[in-house]
Amino acid sequence: MRFRIVTAKQGIILLIVVSLILVYLWQVKVRVSNVIIEIHDVSPLNGVEVSKYIAKKYSKFNTTIYLFVILNHGYVADISKDKEFMSNLRELENAANLCVHGYSHSDEDFSNVPFAKNRIELIDSFLRNTTLNFSDCFSPPFWRYSQQSVDILASHFDTVFLKNSIIYKGRMKHTITIQAPLRNSEILWLLTLFYAKCKIAFGDGDIVRIVFHEKNDINLVDFFLKNLIES
Repeated sequence: MRFRIVTAKQGIILLIVVSLILVYLWQVKVRVSNVIIEIHDVSPLNGVEVSKYIAKKYSKFNTTIYLFVILNHGYVADISKDKEFMSNLRELENAANLCVHGYSHSDEDFSNVPFAKNRIELIDSFLRNTTLNFSDCFSPPFWRYSQQSVDILASHFDTVFLKNSIIYKGRMKHTITIQAPLRNSEILWLLTLFYAKCKIAFGDGDIVRIVFHEKNDINLVDFFLKNLIES
């Protein structure tokens, strides 16, 4: 196999082109009106630090915010039995939409129909007895599901959030979904930011979903949003 040697002139041209692309992408931002901010894995095990920060800072810009709450994380963190956590959610329910993010956050919960029906029964029982104001929305844990389970969820909830789409009242809308890294690595977040800007600049879709998790670092979340959303 023969490798083509890049000359110094070609290398300089390539560097200039890449630099111009990066400069262009750095200017790319999305309007607040087109943004949905999601915080996943909200539970007593993970806390509500990211949820509180985003609700306080971005609800005043009329950004749509969804908090995806795990009702009984790992079957050891029933939110109804945690008074402090319930109090925190009550403080946030006027600034954000509370949504169900599975019952126990098992990746098998919606892998098949029997599991899905059982978990929906548990979820319905919780919602009937809670004083919290949950919106009629749902996202399966890890975005793992079978098509049959999705059909059941779509018939049960007004809005179902999947990885790259939202089903609203039975109609699917494709979205540009940007998931922040789970690891709190600055270089990883910077690379993800450029990837997000690429998706916004060249992607096909009006709705941009920015997905965080409760274990994300607040400073990185702040950096990410400041450089992605128009102020």
